[in-house]
Amino acid sequence: MNPERSSASIRRILLALDAATHRRRSFDLVAELATRLQAEIAGLFIEDTDLLRSAQLPCVRQLSLSTGADESLETEAVEGELRALADTARNDLASSAELRRVKWSFSVVRGKPAAELAGAAELSDLLVVESNSRRLTRYVRLNAPVRGGIEKVGRSVLVLRPGARSIMPVAVLYDGARSSDTALTVAARLSGPGSVLVILTPAAVPADERRLRERAAACLDDSQVGFRCRRISRARLGPVRAALDETGAGLLVIAGKGSGVEEGTGRLLEELDCPVLLVR
Repeated sequence: MNPERSSASIRRILLALDAATHRRRSFDLVAELATRLQAEIAGLFIEDTDLLRSAQLPCVRQLSLSTGADESLETEAVEGELRALADTARNDLASSAELRRVKWSFSVVRGKPAAELAGAAELSDLLVVESNSRRLTRYVRLNAPVRGGIEKVGRSVLVLRPGARSIMPVAVLYDGARSSDTALTVAARLSGPGSVLVILTPAAVPADERRLRERAAACLDDSQVGFRCRRISRARLGPVRAALDETGAGLLVIAGKGSGVEEGTGRLLEELDCPVLLVR
């Protein structure tokens, strides 16, 4: 299988942002990803209408942790903070993308995050979301709506983690299914010629690992990417996390539907410390 051909459809990366997300390092990682895939980045900042409606309710107050006093949550203040966050995100994306000479765009919409992501993702090939949370005002912290957006999107999804510095080396969870063949070739494209790809093979016995190693070698035959296999007992959180820690992987690529990995995908996306790319 030719990695150029199988990953050629990833040409537009949608970077989803809202009041709960935005880490400067995330833009650098997405720009690195776009460079390797020769893709463009579309930044989308979503102003959550539920948050704005909440600010209009007289019963909604913010509590000062230092004084214990409660204060009203003014709509104008929330809207101003959202504008400031969007402006900062735009500037940071521009800085990261232009440094790597990656084509980029940025837009702001108002609505429900999950629905907005689902609609915007239809025009993109890869959705990038952050898993962390951040403060909106001095006393208000919001959780990133990662799972809701992912479940409604039929595209490949990259879940970023706070503190991640590089996607290298790239690791892929490979069980020999056709969908994991696709994940393998995308991982090879991200890894790049001359690099060494880490292949995690869920295999109960050495004979199964040899079979998977041979199939992976056939898939990567014309990619100019080296690889090393690491056998794990099962495609589940514990064994995968241990293998990633041992190999020092910066990014894990996993297949979507049609793979034996599918049952444990949710926990891998939510609980691993490194970024995870779900290929669909």
